[in-house]
Amino acid sequence: MKLTYKLAIPLIVFLLINSTLGFLVVFSYLSNSLKDQAIKQLQGISNLKKDQIYEYVEEEKEEIVKTTEDIKLHLQLYKQQEKETEDTLPKEVIRKTLNDVLSKSGKFTELFLIDPKGVIYVSTNPHNEGKVREDEHYFYEGQKGIYVHGFTYDLELQQPVLIISTPINLDEQTFTLASKIDLKKMSEIMLNDNGLDKTEETYLVNKFNFFITESRFEKGYALRKTLHTEATKQCLSKQNGSGSYINYRDHKVLGSYVWLDKIESCMITEIDEQEVLASTRIILRSISIIATIVVLGACLFIFFAIRRIVRPLVTLEKVAEQIGAGDLDTKAVFKSKDEIGDLARSINNMVSRLRVSRKKIQKAFQDINLEKDKVTAILQSIGDGVFVLDENRKITLVNQVTQDISGHQANELIGTVYDTHLKFIFEKTGRENKQFIDDVYETGKATEMANHTSLIRKDETRVSVADSAAPLKNKDGEITGCVVVFRDVSQERAVEKMKDDFISLASHQLRTPLTAIRWYSETLLKNKKSKLNKTQTEYTENIYQSTKLLIELVNGLLNISRIESGRLIVDPVPTDLATLLQKILKELEMKITEKSQIITIEVADNLPQIKIDPILIRQVFLNLINNAIKYTPNKGNIKISLNQQQNYIVFQIEDSGYGIPLESQKRIFEKFFRAENIIKTENTGTGLGLYMVKKIAEVSNGKIAFTSTEGKGTTFTFGLSIKGSKAQKGEVTLS
Repeated sequence: MKLTYKLAIPLIVFLLINSTLGFLVVFSYLSNSLKDQAIKQLQGISNLKKDQIYEYVEEEKEEIVKTTEDIKLHLQLYKQQEKETEDTLPKEVIRKTLNDVLSKSGKFTELFLIDPKGVIYVSTNPHNEGKVREDEHYFYEGQKGIYVHGFTYDLELQQPVLIISTPINLDEQTFTLASKIDLKKMSEIMLNDNGLDKTEETYLVNKFNFFITESRFEKGYALRKTLHTEATKQCLSKQNGSGSYINYRDHKVLGSYVWLDKIESCMITEIDEQEVLASTRIILRSISIIATIVVLGACLFIFFAIRRIVRPLVTLEKVAEQIGAGDLDTKAVFKSKDEIGDLARSINNMVSRLRVSRKKIQKAFQDINLEKDKVTAILQSIGDGVFVLDENRKITLVNQVTQDISGHQANELIGTVYDTHLKFIFEKTGRENKQFIDDVYETGKATEMANHTSLIRKDETRVSVADSAAPLKNKDGEITGCVVVFRDVSQERAVEKMKDDFISLASHQLRTPLTAIRWYSETLLKNKKSKLNKTQTEYTENIYQSTKLLIELVNGLLNISRIESGRLIVDPVPTDLATLLQKILKELEMKITEKSQIITIEVADNLPQIKIDPILIRQVFLNLINNAIKYTPNKGNIKISLNQQQNYIVFQIEDSGYGIPLESQKRIFEKFFRAENIIKTENTGTGLGLYMVKKIAEVSNGKIAFTSTEGKGTTFTFGLSIKGSKAQKGEVTLS
C-alpha cells in the first residue's frame, strides 16, 4: 500500500468515525429533547383534563344536591297532607320532579329515589321501581353523604355510566337519591383535540383495568376492553408518572398517567413516539446531507494534501532504489529547508559514507579471500581428513583427504547434513556413532571418537578411523559450528591386533612354565626335607617372588587383552555388593595385619541388590583395596565406605598413603603408567591395575574418579548405576 493511502485512510476513517459519533450525539440530544418536550405537553394536557373532569363531576354533584332539595320539599308537603291525600300522590309528584330534572339537564340517564330499606321508591324508569339496592355501595354510602360510586356498565342503556348518590334526611328516616350520569361529556373531554399530532389520545381506565371512555382509534372499548400496560400498572397503584412504553395498540408511545382519586380512575394521555421523532428525522436528514458533503470535501482535501506532502518522499524512494541497486553516484536534490530537505541531505551524506565503506569492504573482502585461500591450502595439505559443520550440522567445507577416505566428492558433501554421507559406526555393533559430534554442540567442548569407530565409504566398505571434534564459537561464545578431524587408522588397528594377539599368545605360553617354577620354588621353601642352607633359601625366595610378580603381570596382560579385544563376557546377575566387599576384605586380612594398618569400614543398611558381573566388580574392589594397602605405610589409615547416592551405589576408599603427584594425575589410568614417587618407594607393580579398573567401569555402566594430594593420601570413588550393567556376549572372562 502506498504511503499516500496509509496516511489518508486513517485520517479519513478518524473523520468518519467522529462525524458518525457527532451525528449520533446530535440525534440522541434532539430525540431526548423532543421526548422531554412531548412528555411535558402530555403532563399539561393530563392536568388540564383532570381539572375538566373534576369540574364536570362537581357540577353533577351540585345538580343532584339541588334535586334533593326539591324532593325534600315534596315529601314534606306529602306528610302534611298524609291523612287527606292518596298514597300515589307523592310518587307522581316526585317522578314528575325527577323527569323535569332529567329533561332539563341532558346529562342524567336515570334518577331514582331509594327508601331507607334499600328499595327503589321512585325512578325516572318505572321499570326499576321496587327493585332492591340495599347491597349497592351507592345506597349505603349515599346515606352517609354525597358519594361518587364510580363507573359501571348499564345493561339497559348498553353504555357506561357514572353513579352519584346523596342522602335525603326527613325526620329520622334517610332516603337516598341516586343519578346515573351519561359519560358522553367525559368522552368528549377526553377526545377533544389537544393541539398535538394525529396519534395523541387521552382515555380513562377504571380500577378493574377496563376502558371507561372510548378509544380514539377503537370504538366500543368502554367497559368492554381491558388493558394491561406498564402505565396502567403504575397508575392503578395510585402513582403519577410519565415515560416511554408499549401501549394497548402495541405501539411504542410517550405517555403521562394520573390517578383521579375522586372518581377512582386512571387518566392516561399518550402519543406515538415515532410521530414525536418525525421532525427529528427530517432535521437529521438535512444534517446528514450537509455532513456528507462536508466530509467528502474534507476527505478530498486530506487526500490531495497528503499526496502533495508525500510526492517528495516518492522521489526519495526512487533515489533509495537506485542506491540499493548499487549506484552510489546518485544524489537526492532538494532545496527545501523542511524535514524532507534534511532527509535528502542525510541520504546524500550516507551515500558518501557508503562509497568510502564499500572501498574498505572491497579491500577487506580481498584480504579475506587471500586468507581463505591460505586456509584452504593449509586445509588441503593436512594429512588428516577435515570437514567443517555449521550450526545445523550441515557440511560447509571438506579437504581432499576427507574425499579420499570417504569416496565422496566435495560437491556431494557440501550443503548436506554430515551423516547423510559420512556415517560413523561402532565396529563391534554396527550402530551409528553420532555422540562425539552431538556432545560438541551440547557441551561446547572438544570430544574424541570412541575407540573402534569405522566410517562407511561410498562403496559400502568400512575403514577404521579415529580422532576428534571441536566447537566453533563466535565472539559471544555461542556455538556456530564444529570442526571434525579424523584419520585412517586401519594400519594401526592391524598392528594393534598383532600386538594383542602376540600378548595373548605369549601370556598363554608363559603361564604354564611360570606356574611350574612358582610351584617348585614354593615346594622347596615349605618342604623341611629340602635342607636348603641360608643362601639357597634366599635365592629360592627371590625366585618365588619374581615368578609371582611375572604371573601377576602375565594375568594382567591377558585380562587387558581380553577387555580390549571386545571378547570379554559381561554376565550381570543380582549381586549384594556389601557381601562381595566383605569376602574381599576377608581375603586381604593377612596383608592388612602384616602392615598394622587401621581400616575403617562403613556399609549402609538395606542396600539394594543390583545386576552386575560379580567377577568384574570383584576385580575393581580388589585392585583399589590392594593399591590402598600397598601404597599406605605401616600403621596408616584406610577408610572404606559403601552407600547409595541418588541413582548410584558408591564404593569409596580413602588412604593416608603416598598420594599421586599433580603432574602424574592426568595419566593415572594409562596402561603401564606408574607415578615417579611410587617407583621410588615400591618397586613391585605392573601399572595395569587402574587401567583395568577404568575399562571395567566403562563396560559395567559405572564411573571411576579420584582426588589425591602428594604426601597425604588418595581417595578413589567408584559408582555403579542402580539400573545395573548391560549384558555382553563374549568368549572369555577374566583370569
